[in-house]
Amino acid sequence: MSKVTSKKMINYWLEEEEALKINTGKIPREYPPKPDCEDDEWQYNAKEIRRFGWDDTHVAQNHMYKCELGEGQQLRKERLGLAGINRCMQYEKSADDLGLYEGYNWASQIQSKTPHVLYGTAYAQKKIWSHQNPQECYNAKFLKYRHGNWVGSIANHISVLGQALALAMNLGRVLILDDDDPNFPFADPESCPDDQTWGCYWQPISHCQGLEEEHYGADVLQKEGIDELNGLNGDPAAEFNEAPGPLGEYDQWDKTAIEEDRFTLQSVPRKFKDLLDCSPIKNTHYHYWWRAQATTYFMRWNTRTRKAMDKFRYRTLNNPGPDGHIAPYSISIFVPRGTEKKYVRPGTLFDKSSGGDVRSGSIYQSGFDPYITAAKRLTRGKQDIPVLRMGLSEAENVTFQYPKQEFNTRSLFVNPESDKGLEELIDATMGQFKTWAVSYMEHDRIAPDEDTLQVALGHVATKATERYRRMIATWTNLELMLEGDAIICPVASSMCRLIDWLRMTVAGKAGIPFMDVETGMGGNLNYCLREMKNFRDNEGNGNRHCYLGW
Repeated sequence: MSKVTSKKMINYWLEEEEALKINTGKIPREYPPKPDCEDDEWQYNAKEIRRFGWDDTHVAQNHMYKCELGEGQQLRKERLGLAGINRCMQYEKSADDLGLYEGYNWASQIQSKTPHVLYGTAYAQKKIWSHQNPQECYNAKFLKYRHGNWVGSIANHISVLGQALALAMNLGRVLILDDDDPNFPFADPESCPDDQTWGCYWQPISHCQGLEEEHYGADVLQKEGIDELNGLNGDPAAEFNEAPGPLGEYDQWDKTAIEEDRFTLQSVPRKFKDLLDCSPIKNTHYHYWWRAQATTYFMRWNTRTRKAMDKFRYRTLNNPGPDGHIAPYSISIFVPRGTEKKYVRPGTLFDKSSGGDVRSGSIYQSGFDPYITAAKRLTRGKQDIPVLRMGLSEAENVTFQYPKQEFNTRSLFVNPESDKGLEELIDATMGQFKTWAVSYMEHDRIAPDEDTLQVALGHVATKATERYRRMIATWTNLELMLEGDAIICPVASSMCRLIDWLRMTVAGKAGIPFMDVETGMGGNLNYCLREMKNFRDNEGNGNRHCYLGW
């Protein structure tokens, strides 16, 4: 009997750290070498991009782009040739082509005044849509997905669902959700009694959803959880994956994956291979590009959610702008739970009862200090803010360029994830933020030490519609974060990465200042940030993708 089968029989539940464990390994020969961003060719490329601006779809000051800037016209011609450039034009839409996303039901206030969209987004969204919505559902094959016995953040659950979509696209199957998924941790049977899936909040991920039950003899491949999506050793195309395993640090570049085209937990659908070859995306970050595309497609609000978000924002947004949203030229800040000065993390030097030592990669609990420092740099128009912190970047000196006066209104939207974080924010409005215009949502938040597993299993008492209200609060805060013209959050947080994906696509803000901050929790959340020095050789080559987490 396999390990997976036995766990299911005893209803074994996995915590997020166990479910999304990444096995470390030796860097393979196939891992892409770091470009020499300091040589004459790349330095000239950087100067040309700065000189001619950001009109092209293949340049942006963005951590996902090669050397954190992308490729100018000359560099692209040398790499692709004229024939390649002509071939790649099919993937390159105008940067301000955001009309595609009107049906995604986001507030128009999130969209940039000078939009720049992540390379290939319009093309990818159309391909995903056509795959998921075939003309004839009765001739379609399906992959029906259940979330499985694990709990974790909203962002990580969406990431796993994105891998289910990648597998479905590779197998020529339409991804659908099990309407009666007993393990879906964000379901609220009181609010959505007929839909125990993301359909409680989103538009259907396929117009074939539910029709497979009416189609006698339909070809339905059922998958559940994370293990059954891992095909480096097993076969996720089979009815039961006999050799599941956790994600490996270098699975994408495993010789088996490359030579035998095996599916991994960070695989990208094959139909986007040529697009990514054309793109300025770092070839170590293709899976992150796919996360952004899958998330963008999934997160199309249904009418009920849209109305609930608007109502919630109207009732709870403190200090709104003239239109009831946040003020123009605001800086958005996300503060994940566990970083608050008012909360003592168990097992650290601050926990007097445990005699523990610091395990988080920092000897202090930062509270709002790093966010305040970052926001001040933006309001002062500093042009030396790195696109990606030293040790993670490909280039050494690429910084965010933006109008120096853009943030001198000192307007902030702050989203603390926990109740202790909200207390610290209110204190800050009477202290460090006293002269700032600060907006935030006034509502109950989770405790920093709340056990997400116990909540998911229903062992924590909640009101009848508490889970639905929490989700609407999360979605509304997320949307308001995207309204900012600069974003500050720790990339070690999965919610920060969710914000990152969406700001580059539906918000058209791939080139705005997106500042990673060190909160003291990075090393606890991401082993790469804890042991960064071990991931590079003397020339800077090494694991350049691990900071992106799962």
